[in-house]
Amino acid sequence: MKIIFVRHGYSEANKDHIFSNRNYEIHPLLPEGINQAKTVASELKSKVEEGSPLFIYASPLLRAKQTAQFIADTFSQDYRVIDAILEFDVGSFEGTYYSESWKKYEQLTQDWFNNQNKGRRMGETGESYNDVINRFIPFVLESLPKNHPQNATVILVGHGGTYKCMLPEVLEGFDHFSTKAIYLDNTEFVIAETQGEGQKLKTIYGPYFDLHKFKRGLIYI
Repeated sequence: MKIIFVRHGYSEANKDHIFSNRNYEIHPLLPEGINQAKTVASELKSKVEEGSPLFIYASPLLRAKQTAQFIADTFSQDYRVIDAILEFDVGSFEGTYYSESWKKYEQLTQDWFNNQNKGRRMGETGESYNDVINRFIPFVLESLPKNHPQNATVILVGHGGTYKCMLPEVLEGFDHFSTKAIYLDNTEFVIAETQGEGQKLKTIYGPYFDLHKFKRGLIYI
């Protein structure tokens, strides 16, 4: 089975640099993001094999649902909303754009990536790294392979923060601190293949950041 992880298009939340992870119906795509969504939908047409059963899932946040709608329309299909790929809850940081909030956010995520404080909640009342693992990994590595045909393609439309944290947990050859990391810009995507229920995915296409050379690269198999 092939799984395609897509980040949503450029939104009001991106422009305003605001934490907007739990109010589901605000901060829509901007015109730039709409164009990005249309472009990625067209690009994905060539990534889905003809005859392959297709399933599309989106985070409940408006910017993800709008992006998923453009993709679904391109394939003349519907999409389903799933909480497992929602952007993580940032607690008291929600709705803020203050530099101090972002500083604390970056510090805790860096702790998480260094294998520290994974039980500590973001913004005191938000999700911890372990919370996100407990909803994301079982869905991607267990539920999807178990509940979809082996020849299916699954498109997941999610978020930069969750993908930055979780993709190294589910993709072979990636991690947070030694070699390659995943940093997806708006509507960038990673394509991976399952290797058995519960096993990490094999990456066949996607951008990455080389943590030694401090530059971006592209995997293409």
